[in-house]
Amino acid sequence: MPKATSSRSNRTSAAKYATAGTQLKWQWASTEQYEAFCMPPGGPVVLSGGFGAGKTLVWARKIILLCDLFPGSRWVILRSSFEHLKRTTMPTFFGACPPEMYDPRRGGKRVDSDKYVRMANGSEVLWMHLDHPESVRILKGLEPNGFMVDQAEDVLESTFDIMMGRLGRWKGATVPQALMDREP
Repeated sequence: MPKATSSRSNRTSAAKYATAGTQLKWQWASTEQYEAFCMPPGGPVVLSGGFGAGKTLVWARKIILLCDLFPGSRWVILRSSFEHLKRTTMPTFFGACPPEMYDPRRGGKRVDSDKYVRMANGSEVLWMHLDHPESVRILKGLEPNGFMVDQAEDVLESTFDIMMGRLGRWKGATVPQALMDREP
């Protein structure tokens, strides 16, 4: 992806922050492309496409970028079964995530058996699956900044509603000044 450019300084500073994060070196074709990817206007975002179209990879990259942009943030990645989560979603995520982002020498932590990743900047990714009897009860107590449902067609609408009701409760995230200064 080519470098981000913009004639408006505060929008450029937000895009520069995103591309100059602590670990990521992604570049954007435009500031508008970056903003559409990271900060879509209200409501849930749904990706749809055929097998192998890259939906999970796009979501993984988005969560990785948001972890980088918002230190201390908390994200949930949900799939219907642990087997699918372990064999498909997690390998896609870790294939896209630079290992130095969760390197223990930098304060990160990756514990696949606990379905948990802490990035070096304090952001967390919690891996959830619904094939355990306590899963929905646990979801009701989470406080994430956001979530991704991989293969949403396999998840009950009532479970999605629970997740929507839990959004925005985590207050540990730091919002960079460059993003607070951006134009509406």
